[in-house]
Amino acid sequence: MLVMPRLYQEKKEELEREAKLVKDGSHPALIPLLQQIEAKHEEQIKFATATLDRKEQSFHDELQSAIDAANLEYKRKKARIRHEMVAECVQQRIQLQEEYRKFYQSSIRDRTVTSKRRKTKKLECLEWEMMLEDDYFPSSVVNGLSGPKISEDLDLFQL
Repeated sequence: MLVMPRLYQEKKEELEREAKLVKDGSHPALIPLLQQIEAKHEEQIKFATATLDRKEQSFHDELQSAIDAANLEYKRKKARIRHEMVAECVQQRIQLQEEYRKFYQSSIRDRTVTSKRRKTKKLECLEWEMMLEDDYFPSSVVNGLSGPKISEDLDLFQL
């Protein structure tokens, strides 16, 4: 019977040593398992990092596309509005020329036409006086427009 308690004691001591080695992380069977886990962990981190970088680049590209689309839409609207305003100015110029022709070059002048002409001239004079008093004088230079754009506008106005 002495053999049994001694075997029991040896097994117990061996299990305690193994438990201590496992706790310390130096157990021979545990080291390859930990290395496998570490390798898998590093692989997962690399994959997650690559996925994050890819998604970040995708979001950046999508944002840049949205910005480019907004800028293109802005330029299109700006050009359309500018074209409409030039066309409107040309139409107003034609209308003004027609009114001028009717008003100043009418062959039969009656009192109402003469009265309207005087009122118009008086208003024009008042407007010029107000501009001169305020040191304001209309300029033909438009800031921000290039030479070809100005030439194009002048051609549209037939000037």
